[in-house]
Amino acid sequence: MHYPPSKTEPWKHQIIAWNFIKENPAFYLAHDMGVGKSKVVVDASTGLDAKKILIICPKKVIDVWPKQFELHSARNVEVHTLKKGTAQAKATYIEQCLRYTNGQPQAFVLNYDICIKPPLGPTMDKSRIVKPGTLLKHRWDLLIADEAHRIKSPGGKQSWQLYRLGKANPRKIFLSGTPFPHSPLDIYAQYRALNPKVFHCNFTVFRARYAVMGGYLGKQIFSYQNIEDLNRKFFSIAHEVLADDVLDLPPRVDREIYFDLEPGTMKIYRELERDLIVAWDKGEITADNILVKLLRLAQITCGIAVLDDGHEEIIDTSKIDRIIDFLEDIPPEHPIVIYYKFTPEGKTLKKALIKSGRTVSEVSGQMDQLKEWQNEKTNTIILQIDAGSEGIDLTRAQYCIYSSTGLKLGTYRQSRKRIHRPGQTQKVFYYHVLGNDTVDIANIAALKDKREVVDFFLRGLHAFKKGGAAPKSRKLRGYGLAQLMGNI
Repeated sequence: MHYPPSKTEPWKHQIIAWNFIKENPAFYLAHDMGVGKSKVVVDASTGLDAKKILIICPKKVIDVWPKQFELHSARNVEVHTLKKGTAQAKATYIEQCLRYTNGQPQAFVLNYDICIKPPLGPTMDKSRIVKPGTLLKHRWDLLIADEAHRIKSPGGKQSWQLYRLGKANPRKIFLSGTPFPHSPLDIYAQYRALNPKVFHCNFTVFRARYAVMGGYLGKQIFSYQNIEDLNRKFFSIAHEVLADDVLDLPPRVDREIYFDLEPGTMKIYRELERDLIVAWDKGEITADNILVKLLRLAQITCGIAVLDDGHEEIIDTSKIDRIIDFLEDIPPEHPIVIYYKFTPEGKTLKKALIKSGRTVSEVSGQMDQLKEWQNEKTNTIILQIDAGSEGIDLTRAQYCIYSSTGLKLGTYRQSRKRIHRPGQTQKVFYYHVLGNDTVDIANIAALKDKREVVDFFLRGLHAFKKGGAAPKSRKLRGYGLAQLMGNI
């Protein structure tokens, strides 16, 4: 099989992926973390002789792309990482670079948030475009959407901007190791931007075809249907590679660590839980209300009380104490990764870790001390899960502790791959710290339930590619709070 010139030798699955890309102007690389999808894109830009390349990705991934071009590209591509400055400054910079190219290939790397802001993005009057903006004004030889699941929300501004860019630029490659981060419905907005002809309908029609809705106002997903049709359409322009199929990674082990909340805290917890269950039984709550109340239950389980004025206060350290107690059995020379969800939880956790004698680095919305930990200046790193689940390497550690996870399956799955990825040589242990008789238990059950549904799409689909029948999809089961969370 043909493969473009490259500094590095391609693997077999990368050669196969390129040959799909060559024949399909719009293509989706559903390649797992660590199997080299960035190399495929870099080499594809050479094979397609793309001179003007636009890469849109999460902010934390921006710095990855210059390294990938330097490592793999057989051409001298000038890669512009536009991290700092206003949208106006970046638009001006792009205009200047494109005006004075001298024929050299150029790649511009932007994060999803900035690409919607004028004058980079369009100036809008309600739903009407007044000015197209720099990104839409130019025609790109290759449009790349990295971690494309970021645009899964059909009504999101970023999703619509990628749709406009996709419509204006026929040659596109979308990448994600988790194309279905929460449910099969997540693929709609991504394919609307990549190739709207695949599903050729609006989201309401799409959802009615592939999901069975019910519950309050018919807004809750009870199960999925017409899976075979969705699978065929997804793979009509997609290539899937799972890390377990092509990488020789060490094994993974999941374990639970249980604790009890203080009696007074548990009383508060039960009162809020009772309100939630009563409201659910009466059919009086919306998805937003469910989310808020589940969030409050999760916060209480982490020892956080949210007061009427919005102030957050630590009322119970049982979870943190259990983590510290557990770490006493792990020698300090073993590096530790700890994920958490809530800011007060992280602050309390950090203080307790330092008090116990551990040295601590932090990755959160306010701080990024990743390199400090990677350079072995500290033995423990705590990461707010939304800030530290993408684009980073945590293979220094073999122990990962989840103080809390949040409700987002895609974020949770991505966070696990930070440790279990190429470069990891040790057996990986994931520990989930769970409050007895609390939402923690339901949360993990719901994540596993959702994961099984998503895994069906990425693992059960091999039968389609081999010409056989796919296994039947199973329905989401109802089990108390896990059902509520499974339906969100």
